[in-house]
Amino acid sequence: MSAPTSQAIRPLAEELAQWIAGVRYRDVPDAARAMAENDLLDVAGLCVAARNTDYIRALIGGWDAEGGCTAFGHARGFDSAGAALVNGAATHGEDFDDTLEGSPIRVGAIAVPAVLAACERFGCSGEQAMLGIAVGMEVICRLNQVVPGGIHKAGFHPVGTLTTFGAAAGVGKALGLGARELALALGIAGSMIHPYIDCMIRLAATGIGADDIVDIVCETGEGLVPRLWEPLADKHRPPSGYAAKFSMPYCMAVGFFDRAAGLEQFTDARARDPEVLALAAKIRYVIDPDNEYPRNYSGHVRVSTKDGRTIELRQPHFRGGSREPLRREELIRKFRQNVAYGGWDEPRADALRDFCLNLASRKDLAQMASFRG
Repeated sequence: MSAPTSQAIRPLAEELAQWIAGVRYRDVPDAARAMAENDLLDVAGLCVAARNTDYIRALIGGWDAEGGCTAFGHARGFDSAGAALVNGAATHGEDFDDTLEGSPIRVGAIAVPAVLAACERFGCSGEQAMLGIAVGMEVICRLNQVVPGGIHKAGFHPVGTLTTFGAAAGVGKALGLGARELALALGIAGSMIHPYIDCMIRLAATGIGADDIVDIVCETGEGLVPRLWEPLADKHRPPSGYAAKFSMPYCMAVGFFDRAAGLEQFTDARARDPEVLALAAKIRYVIDPDNEYPRNYSGHVRVSTKDGRTIELRQPHFRGGSREPLRREELIRKFRQNVAYGGWDEPRADALRDFCLNLASRKDLAQMASFRG
């Protein structure tokens, strides 16, 4: 149905701002509240995990402004912009954060740090913070669905072009801005590998050894090839732990041996392991024209063995998506591993976990300061 010609069509920013201004915490569905809590917990754990990395140390060393806002795991207080920047960089720096299923974009790394920093600075309640996080996440995901994959095809990255609006929406909502102020703010603002790793973990569970394998062929979507498969010689021997995260052969091989794909699997030392690299060298791909990526993330391996057997495994979707969401206990397990990786003990990890999962009931964010250092 077409819009009435007698009424002027409002700019999109005003329409969106009107919706944002009208949302109340009681309007947020339980599932969306749980998702916001999960993202907060994940972000906090990732910030602690990355606190001693070279890139975070360099970022902090180059940021002069100080204030009363918290970057998780760092003793120094930051101004709100610095806290948001450090927490955001730490969340995504290890490439272990969330992504949107169907049209990939990072959500938590932008919405959560921005809202937390603003709320800590201005003394907002925990409920205001959680509402801001939920709204910011919603706006990022909705905007990304308008042009699924289109921004990548145009040569840009959606994280840099769309998430700014989500951050503005989340912060504005948390601070109680009205529709006009939100419209002005919006005007100013103007995981693909896991199913294959799951197949390899299931393969390892059959009892087959790496030496028994002749080669492994994977059916894959064409969109994954330039990111994770080519140049194949480089992907067989990634030069660093960071590069290994974008090597499908390495990820599959290390998943086979370790039955895991956490931060410990992507250190520089692990990426040089000759046993892992030997198996990675046996892995290649063929393009499946019917693969649904990025609408669906599936995995497939066809293994040829020395004794003439062929073993074929498929993972129809990735764990953590809409078809098989991560259970809260699985996310807490990831959180604990990340915090331990960053050097925190269990009591401190428990305190941060409880803070994240009960933020909506807190009168303010003052406890955040206890998570510095």
